Amino acid sequence: MDHEKRIKALEAALETEEAKIKGIFLDGKIPATEDYAIRDLIKKGLKTARTARTKEGKSDAPKLIKQVTVRLTEEEFRELTAEAAAAVLTLPKYIRYLLKARPGSGVRGPF
Repeated sequence: MDHEKRIKALEAALETEEAKIKGIFLDGKIPATEDYAIRDLIKKGLKTARTARTKEGKSDAPKLIKQVTVRLTEEEFRELTAEAAAAVLTLPKYIRYLLKARPGSGVRGPF
C-alpha cells in the first residue's frame, strides 16, 4: 500500500476513535486509559507513515558512510581551504571533487 493510501486510512481511523472518545465525554463519563490506547497506536502509525512518505523522496543521494582523517600542515590546510572557497564549495565537497577529478576519471571541474 502506498503512503498516501495508508495515511488516509489511518486518518479516518483516528477520526473514528476520537469521535468515540468525544461520545464518552458527551455521555458525562470520563474516558479510561484503555479508551485512549487505540487512538495512541493510530497516532503512532500515522506519524511513522508520514515520516516514511517524507523520507521516500530524499533517498536519491548516496549515503556517505565512511570517514577519513587527513593530517595536514597549517599551510596545506590554508591552501586547501582557499581553493575550496575559490571553487565555492565546502572543504569536504572540494576534497570529494579532487578525488573524483584525478586523471582518467572524466570529471572536468567543480561546477
